[in-house]
Amino acid sequence: MLPEEQNQAFQTFTTGVKQNEILDPKTTRLIYLAVAMALGCYP
Repeated sequence: MLPEEQNQAFQTFTTGVKQNEILDPKTTRLIYLAVAMALGCYP
């Protein structure tokens, strides 16, 4: 689990990316993974 501050930042980011109509789904998924790894959350 992420600390609350990091979790909130991640949720804000993912909401912004989901509302973006420019990126294709594959690129969006790669960004999700990169952000999760940057925050120390490895699948």
